[in-house]
Amino acid sequence: MKNEWVTLNLEADELIENGKHEAALSKAEKALELAEKSLAPDDLDILEMLVKIAEIYEALGQLDKAKPLLNRAQAMADVTLPQPITSDDGSLPPARSKEQLKKYEQLLKDLLAITEKVYGTDDADVAVALYKLASNYSEQGNHAKAEPLHKRALEIVEKIYGPDNPEILLFVDNLGLSYYGRGKYEEAEPLFKRSLALQEKVWGSDGLMVAVSLTDMAELYRKMGKDKEAQDADKRAAEIDAEIQAKKR
Repeated sequence: MKNEWVTLNLEADELIENGKHEAALSKAEKALELAEKSLAPDDLDILEMLVKIAEIYEALGQLDKAKPLLNRAQAMADVTLPQPITSDDGSLPPARSKEQLKKYEQLLKDLLAITEKVYGTDDADVAVALYKLASNYSEQGNHAKAEPLHKRALEIVEKIYGPDNPEILLFVDNLGLSYYGRGKYEEAEPLFKRSLALQEKVWGSDGLMVAVSLTDMAELYRKMGKDKEAQDADKRAAEIDAEIQAKKR
């Protein structure tokens, strides 16, 4: 069965190159059907085929049929592509190879390109696709490439949700961390402050994530040589942590 879906997938590629999208669609959908029977649900090949079929539908002008495929691809990318901080047992996972990261990078570029075509350039789904590609660059240590993508993603969600909506928290955090990773501490500071304010809006003044944000602020202030501000942030984070621990007793 594997050889069959691989062959069909390659035939679909050839048909796409020749502009025969109707014929390519039939081949690609059959290849996906067979691949799903023989591969794991989160296999990268399945993700690639979902993006390809969405691209075919877009070329045919059938955007309504492309959207559910892109939604599924975005959800799969959350599972297949991101690097977790720790595994279930608390240990660090093995780092992905440069070859893996490059392969993921190209797929994320394709996902972003087709998402822009189907949803338009200022849609929330585009912001998510930008974030995923930027995160891949960050994992490669290429913060220079990640930064403009995180910036554009934040601009999109600010227009959609407003500048003070907690929905934008992830995007604020990532642009701030991108600046931090490049040593652009002055640019990072207002974003770290925004993140803290948004965390307080979600969790209250003594929430665990507020303590985490304060710890991050303290580290940033130390990098900037603002020792007094760093001490104040550390002190407040420690007070919140102590209150949380006391409630558990």
